[in-house]
Parts: sequence; structure tokens; C-alpha cells
Amino acid sequence: MAGMLPAARLIVELPKDKRSKLLDLYKKNIYRGCGKSLACHKVCPKELNINRLLTLSNKAAIMNSIMRRKRSDTKKSDNQ
Repeated sequence: MAGMLPAARLIVELPKDKRSKLLDLYKKNIYRGCGKSLACHKVCPKELNINRLLTLSNKAAIMNSIMRRKRSDTKKSDNQ
């Protein structure tokens, strides 16, 4: 999603008629089919492997949680 920020800036600069057409296409082809339901896999213009991306994202979140817990446990043991 971070990649959408520069795109959004460009879209805002377009003339109103072109911007409206582009936003309608975006809503029809991307937004309505995108989400954790994996429906976006069928409509992704970049043919991203959504299953793999979600797996990596979940893995990173779990590892981050584990590392945070370890740091917290280490601080507690250092203070005793």
C-alpha cells in the first residue's frame, strides 16, 4: 500500500475528467476485488503472489512479537 502514496499524488494532479475515469477503473478492477479474502489474486494487475505475501507478512508479525517478548523478558531479568 505504501506504493499508492506516490500514485495518489499523481492522480490528484490529473485533470478532473481523467482523474474521474482512472478512479472509476481503479474501483472496478482493483479496490472491489482486493483484500484478505484473496479475491484480489484474480484481478491483480501486477500478478502478485498474494498467498506468499500474506504468509511472509504473518511470519514477520509473529517473529516481531517473539523478539519483543524476548527483549521484555531480558529487561525484566536484568532488573532483578
